[in-house]
This record gives sequence, structure tokens and C-alpha cells, in this order.
Amino acid sequence: PAALARADAILKAGGGSRGDAWLMHSGDKSCVFAPSGRSLVMYRRWGGLWIAMGGPVGPPDDRVEALMAFHAAADAGSASPVVYAATEELLLPLIDMGWSVRKIGETAVVQLASFSMEGAARARMRQVLSRLGKRDGWQVQVRAPGETDDWDALERVSNDWLARHTGREKAFSMG
Repeated sequence: PAALARADAILKAGGGSRGDAWLMHSGDKSCVFAPSGRSLVMYRRWGGLWIAMGGPVGPPDDRVEALMAFHAAADAGSASPVVYAATEELLLPLIDMGWSVRKIGETAVVQLASFSMEGAARARMRQVLSRLGKRDGWQVQVRAPGETDDWDALERVSNDWLARHTGREKAFSMG
């Protein structure tokens, strides 16, 4: 709880501008803080790996220090550090630290301020949303990162979904 409170303070101070930074609340991650305490790296242990979810969270001028702290902590834990979904800005610092870099996927970013449901290209999406809302009673809400503290409600939605599907929670990189 103390580490999560420290992480929340960093997220609320602007370190959570990256939407996936709020995945710290999914319950499956630990964190290593930079020596300054202004930034952190969230990660999950998996076998002999410590896998960071994205890059460091916190002020840009403190992120390399957070990466170095994460690297040192993983090393002290006899684990290999990994950064899943590293951003382009992290590539040079990671290479300078002696890490290997491998591209394994892509991330899409939607600019909500300029996004529109208008036009032929979005016709199918409009039909699906209309059907979900009218027939099934679904609602869509766009929330800013950190806007909700109702993690119990989100867990109920997740548990309902899991009860209807086979598999397990996909919490690490997906909310």
C-alpha cells in the first residue's frame, strides 16, 4: 500500500500522462523508484525476468535514473530486466546501458480531440455502437487517466467478462 500511494503521487503529479501508466492499479505489478523518488518503473516478475510495463513514469529528466535503478534492482534480484513497449525516446538510453532492443509490436494513438465518427469510413463503427446502445444497453464513457478511483467497479466488469469467456485476466498490458 505504501508503494502504491507513492506511485499514485507520481501519477497524479503528471507522470501518468501516458494512459498505460495507470495500469499500476491492475494489481499485478511492483515498482522500483528512482533515487529521487520522482519517478518509477512498474514491472512484473516472470521466471528469471523483471518485465517493465512501458518506460519509466515521472518527469522526463528523471526517467533515465529510474531505468538505472530498475536495472540495478533486477540485477540484485538475479533477474534480467526487460522493458515491454519501450518508447522511441528510451531507445538510446537503453542502448547506452547495454540493453538489446527488439521490436515486437506497434502501439496506436488516437487523438480524441480530432477524432470523428463521421464519414463512410466510420459507418460500420456507428452501426455497432448504435446496436450496442439501443439493443444491449451499453454505455461508453471516455475518462481521463486517473479520473476514477472506483477500481472495485472496474474489477466487477472484468470479473463479469471473465465469467463469460475462457481464459484469465489480461491485466499486465491491458486494463
